[in-house]
Amino acid sequence: MNFSKNKFILAMIFLIPLLVSLLLGYQFQGSRIKNIPTAIIDLDNSSLSRSIVSEIKANEIFAVKHYAGSYHQLQRLIHENKACVGVVIPEDFSKDLKEYKAPKVLVFYDGSQMAVTSAAKARMSEILLTLKTAFVIKTMEGKLNLPPAKALNRALPMSFEIRTVNNPTRNYGNFLIPGMIIALIQVGLAMAGVGLVDGDGNKSFPLLIKNLVYGFLGSLAVFLALGVLYLFFNIPYTGTLPGGILITYVYVTAVVALGIAVGTIIPSRLFATQVAAILVLPSSILGGYTWPLLAMPAGYQVFGNFLPFTHYAEVLRDLTLKNIGMEYVTGDLLWLVKFTLVMWGITVFVSILKRFFKSENTRKGGALLSKSHT
Repeated sequence: MNFSKNKFILAMIFLIPLLVSLLLGYQFQGSRIKNIPTAIIDLDNSSLSRSIVSEIKANEIFAVKHYAGSYHQLQRLIHENKACVGVVIPEDFSKDLKEYKAPKVLVFYDGSQMAVTSAAKARMSEILLTLKTAFVIKTMEGKLNLPPAKALNRALPMSFEIRTVNNPTRNYGNFLIPGMIIALIQVGLAMAGVGLVDGDGNKSFPLLIKNLVYGFLGSLAVFLALGVLYLFFNIPYTGTLPGGILITYVYVTAVVALGIAVGTIIPSRLFATQVAAILVLPSSILGGYTWPLLAMPAGYQVFGNFLPFTHYAEVLRDLTLKNIGMEYVTGDLLWLVKFTLVMWGITVFVSILKRFFKSENTRKGGALLSKSHT
């Protein structure tokens, strides 16, 4: 097998994912969204309202950049991307609170930046709920002459304990990066599969051998790219290692097999490469990695379940974040094996057809040539 003819393919499989791993690992090393630009309108200007502002300023999630004087100014700051969060404390807030008139603190979030909004909303709710509880406890201690423990039980007669398992720090890098790397690598793998057909379009057996070899090489590329994340950027890996290695090899072999099948069907190498790339590019979206399959229309869910990426990326993320064993991997592993066998079947069938038509054309050409001599 002459690898020198495929230097570009090998470079695309190994070097580009490695570079992207370094770039994405460095980009997400902060792990959480912090220092969200925040604007505040304090129309009450009381000691209580100032304490609310102080709590927001003290939190690492928020960076209070602006103090607006009106709703119009606050909206302009959000529209101009100078603030992603706006907090409005109304007039007479402290007075109305003491008189039990249930005043409201209004919080604006920039919905055009959903990741930022999600992080800001969760933390702002914690801050405001803490302040609200503290006020109720203080009131009960003063008016009902209750000790702090009983005042707390009266203020919060029912409590909820929330635990985020598998990704307790809510690290976006742990959640996104492995799948993003695989989405990039699979494009190179599919294109590599097309490149392997060059010169072997009518010979299926050598193609299948090459498929297995490139499955091994592609797996090394995946291990190298993910290894950079695990070793240098603290991306965890908690699941079964043998299961991860095995399903990675089968997945890579399946994607290369898809490229070989496309290259066998389509005579033009350029067009076949484009088709192979188009087939795998939408996988990160349609495969349920960035947007869950359960939230998609029924037709999209059916289509998504036929993508190899669906049966690998979700497993990889679970292996990264969950302490799961080989039994969890088995179902998707078998699906990928079946997909590979189907692609091999298509390749063999098309190769046989090509040889048949080629022999027929040769036979007819020879017959015409003999007739012309007679």
